[in-house]
Amino acid sequence: MFKRNNESPLEMAEEIPAETFIAATGVSIFLSLFLFFSGRKQAAQFVGLWAPTIINLGLFLKLLRR
Repeated sequence: MFKRNNESPLEMAEEIPAETFIAATGVSIFLSLFLFFSGRKQAAQFVGLWAPTIINLGLFLKLLRR
């Protein structure tokens, strides 16, 4: 990953739009549902735990922007 103007990775992550985190959360939920209904229940639970983590990351980065 290339740094621009000596930006830290955290500063670069702050520039990610909120819609990206919302979309990633939705994808993880739908992937979890797909895995659950295809019989891979443990994988579905694992992927299902990504949603709150992604949302919390987005909220954390939004707080840093203030």
